Amino acid sequence: MKADSSPIFGINPDPTYDGWYVEANWFLTGESQTYQKGVIGRPKVKNPVFKGGYGAWQLAGRYDVLDLTTKPSTSPPATCAASRRLG
Repeated sequence: MKADSSPIFGINPDPTYDGWYVEANWFLTGESQTYQKGVIGRPKVKNPVFKGGYGAWQLAGRYDVLDLTTKPSTSPPATCAASRRLG
């Protein structure tokens, strides 16, 4: 998303809007994410931990940037996450 405001009533506040988002997920153990009618569901775990299996292992990465001002940002530029689900 990118937007630039034009002068309104002779006043140009000079705002600029930016935005980015990237996300990637991968199941190391072969499961897949369910998706029905616009809703993301839970994956069906092939080897549940409570039945003696190793569960479902997933690598996940996320990156986001948003700058709504012209001031320097003090927030970190990216977030990364790794998660695991025990089924």
